[in-house]
Formats: sequence, C-alpha cells, structure tokens
Amino acid sequence: MTTQDLVRMANQIAANFSYLSTDEAAEATAAHLKSFWPPEMRHEFCAEVSDDELVTVARAAKVMLTQGQ
Repeated sequence: MTTQDLVRMANQIAANFSYLSTDEAAEATAAHLKSFWPPEMRHEFCAEVSDDELVTVARAAKVMLTQGQ
C-alpha cells in the first residue's frame, strides 16, 4: 500500500462523516481507523503521510491517533 493510498482512504473516511461537526467527525474518523486499520497501517499513516495532503478532519484524526499511540 502506498502513502497516496493511505491519504486517499483517510480523506474518504473523513468525508463520510461530513454530516458531523469537525470535532465529532475527527473523533469518528480516528475511531474508524483504530477499528478497521491494522496497527502497521495506522503507524505508516501517522509516520509517513504529510499533513498537507489531508483534509482538516483527517488531519485532526491523525493527531488523535498519534497522541493515542
């Protein structure tokens, strides 16, 4: 899986929660990634993906994952 795949998927997941407030959507996105992405994938996402490539919600979810690891 490439870094671009992780970016695309994280941004799509974040978009699925667009009906929520930004904070709620970020929490839901982080929860989804914790539930459905294996630890190696989450680690690669947090370590390798540039914040510039992520939408606001996915960027906030990444911060939540980084702080929670």
